[in-house]
Amino acid sequence: MIKNLCLGMLVVLGLIACGSSENSTTPAVASTTVLKGSAASGAGILGEVTIKDSRGATKSAPINAVTGAYSVDVSGMNGPFVLRAKVTVGGRQVQYHSYATDADIDATINITPFTDLIFANVVQQLASSYFDSITVSGPPPASITTADIEIQEAALQAKLQAVLNALGVGSAIDLLHT
Repeated sequence: MIKNLCLGMLVVLGLIACGSSENSTTPAVASTTVLKGSAASGAGILGEVTIKDSRGATKSAPINAVTGAYSVDVSGMNGPFVLRAKVTVGGRQVQYHSYATDADIDATINITPFTDLIFANVVQQLASSYFDSITVSGPPPASITTADIEIQEAALQAKLQAVLNALGVGSAIDLLHT
């Protein structure tokens, strides 16, 4: 009897799960809204990552002292995003910056001296000055396109090509995402 009852419940639950296409609503699948990656300066570094959205809202998270990894939940924030790693390197406090769009959510976005240089070249000022200029009460930041980032990354790679080749990396590396 219990066996038949359990079997009957499984059949009913299976039919409920299938439902009809007209009146059923599929429960929303929880999606993650995380920006993650590594903050590094030749090796993992100790510190904190702060992400600022297009409206000046911020969220922060610590950087893993061993791996340099970070992960920040950006739920409720609006891209594009500017990232800052405030870290200690060689006993000195430094800041590195990077940039991400909504398309980069759940992908890898690194924050390194290279990403800082790429971003600074795009915004034509110190990356830290641009980051600091984005405020909740201020005007929206200047528009940055993915093409702008790609052009500056390609320019930096061209300047570093001899070194990248010597390291066996070549030109296939993506300095922002790899």
